[in-house]
Amino acid sequence: MTQDPAARDRADAASGADGDGVTAGTPEASGPASVPTRDADASDDGDAQASKRTALKAWGAGVCAVIIGGVATAFFTGWLQNDAPDVVDRATGKPPIKVANVAISVDEGPFALRSAVTNQRDRAMLAEPAASEQWQNFLQRRRAEPVGQMNVVAVLEGGRSKARVIDMRPRILRKQPRLSGAYFLPATAGEVSTIPLAANLDRRNPVFVMNKGKAKKESRAYFRTHQIDLVRGEQTTLAMSFTARIAAYEFDVLVNVIADGKSKEVVIRASGGKPFHITGPQDRPRGYTQIFNESGGSWVQAPPGSWCVQSATNQKC
Repeated sequence: MTQDPAARDRADAASGADGDGVTAGTPEASGPASVPTRDADASDDGDAQASKRTALKAWGAGVCAVIIGGVATAFFTGWLQNDAPDVVDRATGKPPIKVANVAISVDEGPFALRSAVTNQRDRAMLAEPAASEQWQNFLQRRRAEPVGQMNVVAVLEGGRSKARVIDMRPRILRKQPRLSGAYFLPATAGEVSTIPLAANLDRRNPVFVMNKGKAKKESRAYFRTHQIDLVRGEQTTLAMSFTARIAAYEFDVLVNVIADGKSKEVVIRASGGKPFHITGPQDRPRGYTQIFNESGGSWVQAPPGSWCVQSATNQKC
């Protein structure tokens, strides 16, 4: 059967379009849409890199937060431990140092009263060994004063993160004639201990010096070359010796402290906030109305003809 040449050309053209033998409409015939492209791979890599960068940023932020938190914690801990208490103490007016304790023994050496002992109850107490509480009550009530020398032990305690004692000196509040009432001479009157830090109240401007004993002259002011540093809660003990010969003195001790960048004063006084008292000895025994000598724990009034007066510096009969 003879085929039309035009029809044959059309058949050949159709066969050439499918020359690879693939039928139109199959998956392979869909071309590039069915195969992963390079642009898709690049997009996946970009997402992965972005995720890594985000993770690194989060890690860095966490490390920074830990460091900053640690620094802040250390700072505030140090502030709470050191500066914060200072701020509170300054605001409430607390002193940079406080006097934690003051000890004084009036009857360690000879002592005197302002008047004679005439009360029968007191005289009966002196005739027998008295209980300690009863004896201390008698000394306080009769305002007994050490004669010639008095030793005081004071404990200072720091009240700031740092406080420096740059000076201490006695402050005379009142100067009076020497006491001339009853004079008491304990059995241990010659054994008053020597304290290295001493002040002579008879001087015009008494200061503390290093006590080198009777054989040596007083040296220069102690706090001219010495300072005392105290931190909060730290304590130091000061043993002070005061002497008087020409008068009776009422006094306290001024402590000059540098704290909070300022100079402040703290006052050392006896218990109850009372000033200290000391009297110089009378020149002769007849200067006293009565003289009592200790004997076996009791006090015996000496006959006028046998009176002896002993002070921290000498004895006169």
